[in-house]
Amino acid sequence: MTTPEVDALVAIGQADPDVFGARMTGGGFGGCVVMLAAPGRGRTAAERIVVQYNDQVGRTGSILVPMENSS
Repeated sequence: MTTPEVDALVAIGQADPDVFGARMTGGGFGGCVVMLAAPGRGRTAAERIVVQYNDQVGRTGSILVPMENSS
């Protein structure tokens, strides 16, 4: 089960040009969203998405971007 806020976040992510895919994962308390972005573009995309999310939903999202492999 998901929430309108999570659904909105997925839709915003799916519309972002640097995001290859976005979906809700987990459940119970609404779950969370996982997005796959172009290499080196994750943080920039996330920052754009959080601004749009805040404008649409009125809530502030959290950004978790994994470290890129330097090898």
